[in-house]
Amino acid sequence: MQKTKSKIPLSKIVTIPPKAYPSTNIDHDTITLLENYIPSASTLDIVERLSAGLGGAKNGRMLSITGPYGSGKSTMAVFLKGLLASSKSKEWKTSYDVLKKESQQYSDAIMLARKQAGLHKGMIRCTVMARREPLSITILRGLHRGFLDYFGNEFTGLPNLELFHYCIAHMNKEPPHTEDIIKIIEDAVKISPILIMIDEFGKNIEYFAADESQQGDLFLLQELAERSGRSKKTPLFIITLQHMAFEEYAVGASITQKKEWSKIQGRFEDIPFANSPEQTRQLVSNTIQLSKDSIYRKHVMNWAKKTSKAIQDRGLQVASNPNLVASCYPLSPIALEVIPELCSRYGQRERTLLSFISDSKKHTVATFIDENYWDPKIPPTMGIDSLYDFFISGTSMIHSSSQNISRLMEVETIIRDAHGLSDTEKKTLKTIGILNLIGRSGNLRASRRIIDYSIGQDSQQILKTLVKRSMITYRKHADEYRIWHGTDIDITAKLETYRTRYKRVSLFNLLKMAITLEPVVAAKHSIKNGTMRLFERRFSLEPSDAIDENFDGVILYNANINDNKITGDFADPKHYQDVATDRVHRKPVITVTAGDTTDLKFAAVEVAAIRDILDSEEDIVKDWVAKKEFEERLADAEV
Repeated sequence: MQKTKSKIPLSKIVTIPPKAYPSTNIDHDTITLLENYIPSASTLDIVERLSAGLGGAKNGRMLSITGPYGSGKSTMAVFLKGLLASSKSKEWKTSYDVLKKESQQYSDAIMLARKQAGLHKGMIRCTVMARREPLSITILRGLHRGFLDYFGNEFTGLPNLELFHYCIAHMNKEPPHTEDIIKIIEDAVKISPILIMIDEFGKNIEYFAADESQQGDLFLLQELAERSGRSKKTPLFIITLQHMAFEEYAVGASITQKKEWSKIQGRFEDIPFANSPEQTRQLVSNTIQLSKDSIYRKHVMNWAKKTSKAIQDRGLQVASNPNLVASCYPLSPIALEVIPELCSRYGQRERTLLSFISDSKKHTVATFIDENYWDPKIPPTMGIDSLYDFFISGTSMIHSSSQNISRLMEVETIIRDAHGLSDTEKKTLKTIGILNLIGRSGNLRASRRIIDYSIGQDSQQILKTLVKRSMITYRKHADEYRIWHGTDIDITAKLETYRTRYKRVSLFNLLKMAITLEPVVAAKHSIKNGTMRLFERRFSLEPSDAIDENFDGVILYNANINDNKITGDFADPKHYQDVATDRVHRKPVITVTAGDTTDLKFAAVEVAAIRDILDSEEDIVKDWVAKKEFEERLADAEV
């Protein structure tokens, strides 16, 4: 975290609006509380489908929205509810303004669809939070809320009022009959289109799975689905929101029941609701507001271009767009790159992201802006170490999987217990820790170049110091630093000793030791002709090798082409295919010839060496830190 002596507060350059939206409840909240809501790409997709359904299309009326905790489903539901409210209501005006600000195309579409459906008074909006109860009771509670809102306290104009009152009065004693619920809905939909929107729908399915007597739930949903598909002028819309697919909730149900739930979900348009990493970064951009002052904007853009170029030079492309980087200032490009993964693994996705940006507590973007000052030469930025302070050091870890929690606790404990370190050394440890925790392959890892970019001057000396103190270790094959507990065993020396044993072994033999190739089916041929063809797979073909006659052909990975020990036809790619074909008696032969095998040879040596160490070194097997380190290195090399 950088501080400068400038007297210009950073808050003059960048501002954060009030928290876009808190955790919402579909039963009680309205869009008027969420004027800063930013519709995601998934939300706009749903708006488009709803507009089509209101306009007369059969699609867009049965929607099943599935997304993880904290992805913003409930807030989205409140937003949709506002789009379907009366034209005179503040709900409609607020939601329409929010949509228009985000997309003129989708706001025009919903406006046209409302006119086509005659929604001047809005829909009968029956929104409800499910409980572990029969579906009929959940829907009845939603109908009660929707009818109150549309018809008023006296339910003036509601058909079958007596039947409705009877069902409400007796629902705590016995679930309403499926036929009664359908009758109430059928008569009400003649007056106005109805929206039944059930949040936490999985609770209904869990209740059904636990009580086999609730077969009426299946029938009720099937009937409503059929009526939704048949309705034309006054359509019935059904939207469910849940965290998993229907059948995944029915854990205790029979196979037949699970299949039935799966069939029912097939009647719905299944919409995954979770932002992609690109959409998450765009949400960051939409939430942070850069000053309109041209001088400040020019300085920020110059910084963004410079840092984006540095990121590209290190092989990272996603967060290297200067315009995106500038719009997300004061976050550094690498911080912007890892944020989506952190929100997914160690938080509640969108909810955690918005807290990180907008909250006034420690280690957030809003606090950073309040505490720092502008310097046009070296703009203060939030690096990966700042993310560690919020996402790891300040997390309760209750939202992580057990595997994520285990690794997180290990890293957090090592960094917390590290004493006698300078601020820069702590920053380096936190940076490595974050990159280790997101577990990404490719260029985004704790490599020397990435650490050098993140830490700056003297980074290599700092890394040597941390390695010497056994706080981190360097994995040469992966070019990656890892935080670890430390051990008395010299990992590097031990591994180099065993590598030497295998460096002279041919690549062909190394691969045969490292990998067992299973046969493969010629799938396209089998589907097209109705006959299954099975191909053997093997590394290369030695002059003495025999081909198994039980296979229909063979796939040969010719690892010997670049091996100086191989002579004759087997060293010449031009003759290899002919020799191989003759060997298998004219059966189909597919040859795959390697190009530069330097990296492949290194990985194969690594696998052979580590396996040998784990099989023969008893002191390493007994040292859990060393054993774990070798096992992780083995996994990396095998990949």
